Amino acid sequence: MALSSVEAETFVLETTETEAPKAENNATGFEAPPTTARKVEGEVPVDPRYVDKNGWTAYAEQSYAKGETAEKSIDGDPMTYWHSYFKTVDGVNQKAPMPYDMIYTLPSVATVSGFCYTPRQNPGSTSGIVLGYELYASADDSETWVKISEGNFTNDTTTKDVRFVSNIDVKKVMFRITSGLNGYAVIGEFDLMVKRDDLPVISLSEYEKYREENDVTYIDTDEIGASSGSVWVGHEASQAFDGSYDTFWHKDPDDKGLIVLKVDLGREYEVAGFVYYPRRADIKGHWKRYSMFASSDGEEYFPVLEDVTFDEIDFKSKDVRFSESHKMRYIEFEIEEYHGHAAAAEISFYQTGKVAKEEKRVEKYVLAIDNHVIKSEINGVAKETTLDVSPFIKNSNTMIPLRGLLEEMGATIEWNGENQSITVKKGLITIDMQIKRRQVYVTNAKGTIRYAFRTSPIIKDSRTFIPLRFISENLGYDVAWDGETRTITITTPEE
Repeated sequence: MALSSVEAETFVLETTETEAPKAENNATGFEAPPTTARKVEGEVPVDPRYVDKNGWTAYAEQSYAKGETAEKSIDGDPMTYWHSYFKTVDGVNQKAPMPYDMIYTLPSVATVSGFCYTPRQNPGSTSGIVLGYELYASADDSETWVKISEGNFTNDTTTKDVRFVSNIDVKKVMFRITSGLNGYAVIGEFDLMVKRDDLPVISLSEYEKYREENDVTYIDTDEIGASSGSVWVGHEASQAFDGSYDTFWHKDPDDKGLIVLKVDLGREYEVAGFVYYPRRADIKGHWKRYSMFASSDGEEYFPVLEDVTFDEIDFKSKDVRFSESHKMRYIEFEIEEYHGHAAAAEISFYQTGKVAKEEKRVEKYVLAIDNHVIKSEINGVAKETTLDVSPFIKNSNTMIPLRGLLEEMGATIEWNGENQSITVKKGLITIDMQIKRRQVYVTNAKGTIRYAFRTSPIIKDSRTFIPLRFISENLGYDVAWDGETRTITITTPEE
């Protein structure tokens, strides 16, 4: 049987190395034929970036019958591959349910700093690209496993590098595939990255705790703004922070020499590093040499990185971790040399998990209809604020006074008495509205969207009231209504 879902970070695998568990399809009742651990026949090419795979064994609980067996994932040739088992019944491919597990056993203990997954590279099909994964490791030949990493891959054939937060000693690793394109799984090549001198070696027994404190947490791109004095039409700087690898910032093709990309994180963070994703369609645009400067106020900048080079010009993401984290809000990249042009599909900044947890602002606000009191709790500190007027319900929408709650949230308010317009700002989010107008405009780092209020802002008893739910949700909060007590609870979203 297939391995059950993991209920703890450390667990024992209840199978032997030489006899595969059977994967039974719930719909068809078929079983994948058993397999055994397999080695590559002949010499495996050695890449200095990765652990030597000569002597490895690969064991999959199931493999496709046409020679696409487990050892093809470690033979050094991405054109050959392991493919999960399926069979054709009445013209329809039937397959065992995921997850699928691939176990790699090394001839001796190796110190590693990450792993690399390469999808199959043959142009005929992309089915089976691994989209979701978990990685486990064992320091010996026992069946005790420790979860090292989990995540999702982009749906393309580029090589996926996953770096650990430290070096670890491993004898066996298990690559668990939780989802794959079209329900299949294919591994062109699997590699373990060699030891990094800038990282400590952490034992597997201590890794979970170390990972919790040092793993990266990415800064929300919704808060990030960007600009550049050099832009190719249709490829603005904001497209390097829109969450899509298919769009990209690109400099004006006519501009030469130094190119500057400016970034506003929306507020101050303690940044530990960033990941640079080159544009996908064309290697032109890849950065060769750059410097990075940062500031907390946008006036005084300090160097973070100077004259850094990317040695490999390829489509792989480039993970840049600073020797120490720095507080910053404003960033300037000075791109001094580039491959033909300067471009970026995405740039993601991150903090360490410990810093992100310490900096996270946890907020809770409780209001009640016809009650003047706001009960708030910010990072565990509770207080009460009294409004001069209380919330009320109009057309099934809770209306709150303009002043009071928004200031507690850290937002700023601008009122224009001439045209009775209101602007609410928090971070990079701006909400523009007008008294008795249903149109409302919400602007963030990605642009401006027009919405329609169900109930527009009004003036009542010389006080301005705005719709609570719409404003709160578009500022990034969760809103819950309790009909019995007629209370509204507003909270920051959970991770």
